[in-house]
Formats: sequence, C-alpha cells, structure tokens
Amino acid sequence: MEAERSRKEWQDFRTDNKRHFERIKDAFGLLNEAQSRTSKQVMNVAGEVGALTRLKESVVHNGQVISEVRQAYVEILPKLQDMYVLERKREAIAAVHRLGCVDTPRM
Repeated sequence: MEAERSRKEWQDFRTDNKRHFERIKDAFGLLNEAQSRTSKQVMNVAGEVGALTRLKESVVHNGQVISEVRQAYVEILPKLQDMYVLERKREAIAAVHRLGCVDTPRM
C-alpha cells in the first residue's frame, strides 16, 4: 500500500511538473512572439523616422525653391512692368501714326 501511494505521489509530481513545464514553454513562446512583434514595430518606427527625415529635407528644399522663385519674381516684376508700359506706348504711337495717315489729306 505504501509503495502504491508513493508511486501515485511520484506520478502526480511528474504530471504537475509536466504541466508546469508546458506553462513555462508557453510563456517563453509568448515572450518570443512579443519580442518579435516589438522588433517589427521598432523597424517600422525606424522606417517612419527615416521617411519623416526625408520629408523634412524635402520641405526645407521646397522652402528654398519658393524663396528663390519669390526673389526672381521680385527682380523681374519691374522689368515686366516696364516692358508692358513700353508695349502700350508703342501701340499708342502706332495708333497715332495710323490716325495721322488717315486724317492727312492727299494732294
């Protein structure tokens, strides 16, 4: 009877140990899975940081281009205004000449 009880206790002990071992294996599996997901998330964040860095560089570059275009506009605007005024003067002079040709009596 004592041997039977001892064997049953041993069997129960082994069964409990197997159960605990399976729980530990499951816990390590979950930890491994969480670490893998965390690594992927870190890689995604690193990629997003890289994309944000490139976007920042692009914004800075676009700002420089806009500044250069604005400066060119400021420099060319007076020239365009002068050209417009000169063209209007030329058109007015041509119109006066045409009127002079029409109004002049021929002899």
